[in-house]
Amino acid sequence: MRKVEIFADGRQSYASPVQSSGSSFLAECQFPSIDEIGKDPQFIPLVIAADEFQKWWEIALGRNDFG
Repeated sequence: MRKVEIFADGRQSYASPVQSSGSSFLAECQFPSIDEIGKDPQFIPLVIAADEFQKWWEIALGRNDFG
């Protein structure tokens, strides 16, 4: 499992089982559903394809700038 967080100010952080940045970490319990997360106005959850996630993962790691 991997996670990328993108904040309103443009900051990004990430987490995987072997590395993390910023305040990101992998939870030891299951997350709420995307619908439940979307009820909180501070979040805009999106379902994306695996290749789109990989693009953002590489950006978060600082490997590419797909800007």
